Amino acid sequence: MFTGELKFRALSLIQRLLNENDMLLEKVVSGKPLSDKLGFESTVLGVKYKAVLRDGELELDVEDPLERKEDYSRLIVYMLNAIERALEGRLASHRSKLTMLTALPGGETVRLYEKRIVNFLAAELSDASLKEIGEAAKMIGGSIVEHPSASWSVEVIPFNGVRINIAYWQGEEEIPAGAVLLVGEEAKEVGVPIEELLAVAEMTVNRFVLFYRRETGRKPKLYRSLYI
Repeated sequence: MFTGELKFRALSLIQRLLNENDMLLEKVVSGKPLSDKLGFESTVLGVKYKAVLRDGELELDVEDPLERKEDYSRLIVYMLNAIERALEGRLASHRSKLTMLTALPGGETVRLYEKRIVNFLAAELSDASLKEIGEAAKMIGGSIVEHPSASWSVEVIPFNGVRINIAYWQGEEEIPAGAVLLVGEEAKEVGVPIEELLAVAEMTVNRFVLFYRRETGRKPKLYRSLYI
């Protein structure tokens, strides 16, 4: 799975991360060290990773219930970026307010992508029950959280303590269903590039919907997937 520069980068960053305390590992990638301290296990958006250092080499096992190579391959790169930021001391020190992607620095460039994600959510989850939403949220490592007005709201923290939040309003009579995708403003403190934040948010939503379909047997309404 690792080749060339990516393999060297992964080995170097993971070695450095394992030399730090266990709390950093958990905060960066929700990881837990292996008993021999020569590796760690982590689950990100439902993908289970096991990284082991052995004889100067890095072995990586991946288990994805959705079997989406395009997801777990990209998530590895984002995981390494998160580790690098943490080792540079860039971690969320506190929870800031939630905001739209377009309100972050450079956010205007992702307006159309954000709209596509929100439309996908509104269409695909229009028949979902709260129980079904809760189950799908668990599958991506998230949970249902309180919201002052939405029918339901789900939150997940993939990397670096930065929150991704989905709020959904069920349609009523002539009022169509609606959704909002939000991120924690701690993303500015951590310094996650807007393009990377968009990619992780898009993957979060896509995998959330795909897990929901897998558990309920429901068919696509708008798109089969937000991307490949």
